[in-house]
Amino acid sequence: MDLPYGVDSVEPGDRELRVRYEGWPHSSAAVDVLVDAAVHLAADSHAVGDA
Repeated sequence: MDLPYGVDSVEPGDRELRVRYEGWPHSSAAVDVLVDAAVHLAADSHAVGDA
């Protein structure tokens, strides 16, 4: 799986996806970017699980 920049690890659970990032975001806009990346990662992993 291609992980977004800054993602340290990903752990899938039953109905959750835990994404650990390196460091701490430097701004609220950076938090938005990380959340968007996590949502896309969750959608991609869901699609893979359905295949």
